Parts: sequence; C-alpha cells; structure tokens
Amino acid sequence: MKFRFDKTELSPLSKCESNCFLLSDGLGGYCSLTHAGSVARGDQALLMTSLKAPGDRWHMLTNVNEILVVDGQSFMLSSQRYDFGHCDSDHTGYLSSFEFDGYPTWTYCIKGITLKKSIAMAHGHNTVAIRYEADASKDCKVSLKIVPIYRITKKNEPFKDFSDTSCIKIATNGYIKEKPSVKTPSFYFSQDERDGRNPAGKCFTQKIISFDDLSSPQEVAFSTEEFSDSNSSSFKEVLSSQLSRQKELLSASGLKGEISLELLRASDAFIVKRENVNGKTVIAGYPFFEDWGRDTFISLPGLTLAAKRFDDCKLILRTFAKYEHNGLFPNLFPEGGEEARYNSVDAPLLFINMVWKYVSASGDKDFLKEMLPVMLSVEHAYETGTDHHIKMDSDGLISAGEDKEQLTWMDVCVDGFLPTPRHGKPVEINAYWYSALQILYESTKDPHFKELSELVKTSFIKGFVDKKRGCLKDVLNGTSEEDQIRCNQIWALTQPFTMLPEDVSSMVLETVKRELFTTAGLRSLSPEDPAFRPVYIGDLYQRDTAYHQGTVWAFPLGAFYTAEINAISSLPEGDAKDQRLAILEKNMSETRKWLREGCTGQLAEIYDGLEPTVSRGCYAQAWSVAELLSAFTLYEKTFKKVL
Repeated sequence: MKFRFDKTELSPLSKCESNCFLLSDGLGGYCSLTHAGSVARGDQALLMTSLKAPGDRWHMLTNVNEILVVDGQSFMLSSQRYDFGHCDSDHTGYLSSFEFDGYPTWTYCIKGITLKKSIAMAHGHNTVAIRYEADASKDCKVSLKIVPIYRITKKNEPFKDFSDTSCIKIATNGYIKEKPSVKTPSFYFSQDERDGRNPAGKCFTQKIISFDDLSSPQEVAFSTEEFSDSNSSSFKEVLSSQLSRQKELLSASGLKGEISLELLRASDAFIVKRENVNGKTVIAGYPFFEDWGRDTFISLPGLTLAAKRFDDCKLILRTFAKYEHNGLFPNLFPEGGEEARYNSVDAPLLFINMVWKYVSASGDKDFLKEMLPVMLSVEHAYETGTDHHIKMDSDGLISAGEDKEQLTWMDVCVDGFLPTPRHGKPVEINAYWYSALQILYESTKDPHFKELSELVKTSFIKGFVDKKRGCLKDVLNGTSEEDQIRCNQIWALTQPFTMLPEDVSSMVLETVKRELFTTAGLRSLSPEDPAFRPVYIGDLYQRDTAYHQGTVWAFPLGAFYTAEINAISSLPEGDAKDQRLAILEKNMSETRKWLREGCTGQLAEIYDGLEPTVSRGCYAQAWSVAELLSAFTLYEKTFKKVL
C-alpha cells in the first residue's frame, strides 16, 4: 500500500506534526520523524539505537538540517519548531509531497528544481542511510549542505545519548567538515506537550556535510558500527535489502489483500533480537515500550502465524519458557541486574493457548511435547496457588490479585490508586483458563483436565452470564466492577476452545457491537457507565485515570472481527448473511484510514473513546497490528475474498 500526502496536508508545520513514519532495525532501534521531516516528540530520532538488543536505547542522532544552495542563494529545507512553539522554522512551503511505501520519500520544489530525499534502515544493524536526488537544469549550480543534530538528554528520559559524537560513524560521498559545537534553541515537542510529557529538548551541532554536485545521487549513512560489506554504507544496498526482506515476508504469507499485506509489513517492526538469551522477542510498542510477556503472547499469532514465521514463533516461546517461575512468566524481562517482574495473571495462560495455536498452524507436534512440562507446571501452579494471590477457587474459576497488585492488562496504578483493580475473577482470565485446560486434556488425555474444564464451564456460565444486560460480567468480586460493560468479554468468544452456548455468544457480540465498537478499536468501558473517560490526555494522573476507562484500544478489535467472521460463516446462505458480511467488510475496510492516520503504515495503541479521530499512546503497537492481521487473515481464509 502506497501512502501519499500532498502539499495541502503538509503545511503549515503544526498541521502534520501528529503524523510520522517508523523504520525499525530488528534490534529495538528505529528511525522516526514527522511527515515534514521534523521531530515533534523527544523520542523521535533519525537514529535511535539499541546497543544491547532490545532495551538499551541510545538517542544517537536527532535529525539533520538541510540547506539547498541554488546559484549561491541558500534555501533551508528542514522544518522544526523551537522554544515551546514560539519560534518555528517552517519551510514546509517547499515540500510538495511525502510518500511512504515501506520507506519514506520527500519531494521538494524550489526555483524549478526538484529534490527527492529518501531514508532506509539496515536490518540487524544500527545504521540509517539517506539519499538525495536532484532534477535541475544544466545552466544552474546546485549544491546541498546537511548539518547533523545531536540530542542532549536528561536523567529521567527513557534513552541515553553519546556526548562523544565520534561514536557515530559517517560514510558519505560528500565532504565532512568539523566545526565547534553549537547549541540549538530548545526543540519544541508538540506531541509530548499534548500528552503531558516534557515538551522541550536541547540539541547541538558540530559538523557540516557538503555535496557540491547534485548531478548524480548523493548519499550519507550514519551508524554505530564500522562500515563493512555486512554493514553497507550504500543507500541502494540498504534499501534493496530492506525491500527484499519485505517482499519475501509478504510472499511467504500467502496473503493477497491490500490491507492484510500492509499490516503484515507493519508487523515486521516488532519481532526483534533479544541479546541476553540469543533469541527473539517482541517489542510491545514504539516509541515507549520494550518486550512484555502479556503483549508478546497476544501479538504472536498475528506476528508469526499469519506470516508463517514459525521458527521465530518457536524461538520466542522458548525464550519465555526458560524464565517460567512458579507457573508464571515475566511481564518484564530482567535488565541491567534488575529482577524480572512476574506480575501477569494472563501471560502463562496465553502461553499455553499460543503453543496450541502454533502446533495447530505448523503441525510441529514435537514442539508440543517439548513445551508440555512447562504447560503442566503453569496449570499446577494455578490450580494449587502461586504468587500474587493467583489460585483456583472451589468453583474451578481463577481468582487473582489483592491490594495494589496489577495483574491483568488493565494494570494502571496512579499514586497508589488503581482505576481498574479487577481483583477477583476476571472474565478473560477464566476464558483463557478453560481453553488451557481443554488443551492440556487434548495433549495428555488426563481425565482430570476434562473434569476440571467442565466445572469451569458450569461455573463460568452461572457466574458471568448476565442476560438482563446482555453481556458477560467483567469480574466476579461483589463490587460495582461486576456491572461494567467492558471489552474483556470478547475474548470468551475467540479462544481455541470456547464454552458459551450459541445464543449467549450472539448476545455478547451484539452488546459489544452496540456499546463498545468503533472502526479504530473497542472502547474499554461503555459510554453509559458513570466512570467513562473518553480522552487520554493531560498530565500522568489524567492520562492514566482515563487509560482503561473508555479509551478505545485497537487490539480487542481483532477479536471482535474474529468473532463476527465466525458468526457470519455459520449463518445459512441468503440475504441476511450477505447483508451482515457487507457491513463487516465496510467496517474492516476503514482500517485503511487508521493505517494512514498517526504513524503511517502502523496502528496505534489507543484512540479517543467517543468518536475516534486521533491516535494516542504508542504510535505503533504490536498487538494492535497483530490482532487486526489475524482477523484479516481469517477473513481471507474464510470467505476467499480480499479487502
């Protein structure tokens, strides 16, 4: 899918600062700038690297300033806002288009000269390359100067910088000239200010790279590594490698739809190397997050099975299996001597379900045997009790959490206050638990698991089904949380093994559709609830108290579409089925709009809760992309059609 933004969408500078792009390097590093080529967030950069994959992030190079010289007259091409928005260097008037088709290209037009700039990133290397191509008349002299801009980071920022810029290697067919360091005015980060983060940053310059002749393409590459055959400085080779990788990924999947293929291309950004185990892992989201257990297992079906990346799937599952402890998996891996955090009640159950999905998709039954001891350890811990008050009750249902423990994905804690504690028996956890027990029965034929799953099914239907309100209760704990209509109930319809009667499943699907559905995602709470907070904005307290209280999350939408696809496919042929399928296709096609908004070619973490128009949080989120990709893959497989 090729995205193109014309002049009307790129000027003035403030108009396009909420839109950006993302290139990733497979190590946890990335390149991300706005459509204007500026930075509007402190964690946007031309070269953000991870020196110890995936979490040790260093802000190597913020950006470059570009000055085009035509017959001795200088034109600043670069745009940037400074000093809290009071001093803008806005040259978007020269920018005629921005395109993204797996990599970004800007086209500038000045005095009859067309200049194209493109950026590519090397996979497996901390390297970014830029190419400039000019179309100029023969009777004018055209040259270009670029000035690298380096960041001065603060103590509490989630990344670091090298004050010694000699650590950044430069390869170019231009001329490099050193100059004394000069501090820039404070960069203004409008998107950080919007979200209540630090809106300013200091930068400096100390080099100029000159291209005196633009009659042929000119290039520059920046890297933390010495340039060699394996780490080429050639833009052409970096881009060719990047596009070949994308082509191979798309071809191997067998997917045909334009949206499916774009989601598949986006998915590659999240599978990265984890150096300390010599394996693979999943980045939960850019630019904020590293690899989390829960996010990994939710994302894996879309990131690996839809793409037929079976080897990567096994590597990632093995990585987590090594860290199983008391039946739990790390929600955060140990880094820099810190202890791993095991505060996730869902990750271990999702692990069991994920192993089953992998084996079902790949036919690799030997891997099921390999993982079975870990799966049994999880089940035993949940049945008999483990850390964080996770334990099976006498009714067979799983209860978890007390006091300040945050164990489900709705895990915010603000100044000791839990907006969504969900202590007790959460609906999705027990849906995962039932499916896990069925999987263990199918894997071992031990009647204990069959008997236990039947008990869970009986207790689940008795406890969670609320026919009066047409939904599943969100959590069984005797508080007002039981009565909240939340998106968590959708996962009871989409596990490898489900337990709800058809009429209850239909009831749940209709309620979710009526109360929670948008084409950007599902609301985390019904607008009819007094606690509904639709917009994630403001300082940390304001943001976090709205995070799961009405904000639209993209990733549950994948489960909703999956449930709807399964429901439609079971209908008899006729007008009713055709009409429902047409509505589904119309809604799913809206994904094109969300791939264009925010980070182009990606899906964000969250959106506004009433009428979504603006993405917030991480601008590229693994489970958002992965869960939608799973749904689109199922759509193609089920209906033999493409969108």
